Amino acid sequence: MTKFMKCFKIFPRELVVYINTDRYCVKKFALFPSQACPEHRHPSGKSKPGKMETFRCRWGKVWLYIEGEPVGQLEAMVPRGSEAYYTVFDGVELLPCQQYTILPKTLHWFRSGPGGAIISKFSSTSTDENDSFTDPHTKRMPEIKEDRTIWNLRDDGIGVRQATMVQNPFQKGCLEIQTAVDASLGKSVQKSADTGLTVVTKANMDTVK
Repeated sequence: MTKFMKCFKIFPRELVVYINTDRYCVKKFALFPSQACPEHRHPSGKSKPGKMETFRCRWGKVWLYIEGEPVGQLEAMVPRGSEAYYTVFDGVELLPCQQYTILPKTLHWFRSGPGGAIISKFSSTSTDENDSFTDPHTKRMPEIKEDRTIWNLRDDGIGVRQATMVQNPFQKGCLEIQTAVDASLGKSVQKSADTGLTVVTKANMDTVK
């Protein structure tokens, strides 16, 4: 869990999706103190307008920045080294039970307060893969490349690598979010945790779930 805690310092991407259909979507996620979500917009698709979403602060404090007249002084600092990719500064402060609705195709970014935050998001259908980020280096969806040499097969069909280990992604996500919430509340958290490992071999690599 130590590596997770280090990479989780600035940008959060651990969330729970309660439902996401062709009509609506509900999500909840936790932010550590002073974490930021990079500036982005939800563009229109082939037959649908961009996503319309409502942020509702459940706990803590969140500063949301959208297109409009810039505020005089930023409460949430832009992440160091990424200043060129944050361009909208009309600020809205959200405290528990306060919410704000973002219209489709609106540039926005947000950052939690010094104590962290828990946010619920209610929106039209979520198509994260279509999100457009100001920073071209930011990717919403992971890029996966197939590696057919993972087993390093010889001509006789015998794999030099006998097995590998994979994690349970659902259990891993639940543990990460629970750890984030506990840490933001000042509770003691474990340095490591069992995320559910499975041994994968050539015999079961096509059937492991």
